[in-house]
Amino acid sequence: MPSAKTVIYQESVKQVWLVYRILGTIDFDKLLADIERADALGPIVDPTTWRDNHKAMDVDKRALGAAAKFIGTMKKIEEEAPQRSTT
Repeated sequence: MPSAKTVIYQESVKQVWLVYRILGTIDFDKLLADIERADALGPIVDPTTWRDNHKAMDVDKRALGAAAKFIGTMKKIEEEAPQRSTT
């Protein structure tokens, strides 16, 4: 029987791969492009709404960018060691 630490490790790794699979269904490039477009046009089209939401959109942009980097890294890992993605 595996130790408690081993079980925690194995379950944690499985969860990381699960998050990768879930996030892999999202088109981050499109979402980030949409934010860029809104950020460029917002001050012209609707300055009040843009001003009220600009900081939140910046936080969203940073979070989506981080998730996109995670996906990119995990894809490289999966290519190098495809057997690990099925654990």
